[in-house]
Amino acid sequence: MIKRLNKKQFYILFLLFITTVISSCGNDSTPTKCKYGSPQLIFSSSDNFIKEQSHQLGEIEGEETVVFDNGLRLNLLQSGCNTIEQELQFTNYTFVTQSEQNIFKNAIALLDYMGNLKEEVKAFSFWAGAIAENLDAFQPSQEVELAPNTYAKIDKIGQGEAAMIRVILSQK
Repeated sequence: MIKRLNKKQFYILFLLFITTVISSCGNDSTPTKCKYGSPQLIFSSSDNFIKEQSHQLGEIEGEETVVFDNGLRLNLLQSGCNTIEQELQFTNYTFVTQSEQNIFKNAIALLDYMGNLKEEVKAFSFWAGAIAENLDAFQPSQEVELAPNTYAKIDKIGQGEAAMIRVILSQK
C-alpha cells in the first residue's frame, strides 16, 4: 500500500534513505571526498526474492542488475558525488500498456513493489507516494520537483514486451 507523505516528510525520509544506503556499507578508504560516498548495493543475493544479481561498483558510479523471483528485471544505475542520482530501468514487467498516463501509474506500482520487499528499501514506497501525489505534473521525460532539490523523471523506452520504464530519482 502506498503511504502518502507531505513534502517535508518525504524530503526528510529521502535524506535518511540516501544517507543510509550510501553510508551503511561505506568504505573509509575511498579517496574521493564525496558528500554521499561511493555507491552501494541496494539488494543482496541472499534476499529470498532475488533470482539473479550482478553488479559493478566504482567510486562515483555503480550498476546493479537484479532479476526478482516474479521475473521483473531491474537495472539500477547510481551516480554522483555531491549530488546523487539513481536510474531504475524496469523490464520484463507484466503491466505494459500504450497509455502515457499508465507509464506513471506503472512506475508507481514498480517502486511500491520494491519498497515492500524489505525494510531497508522501504523508501521506494515513499517515492511512489510522492510521485502519486504529483501525478498530474508528470509528462514523459520531464523532471518534476517533489521536494526541495529532490526530483523524479519517468519515461518509457520501446513498445510492447520490449518496453522499459525508466525512473530517475535525484537530489541536486
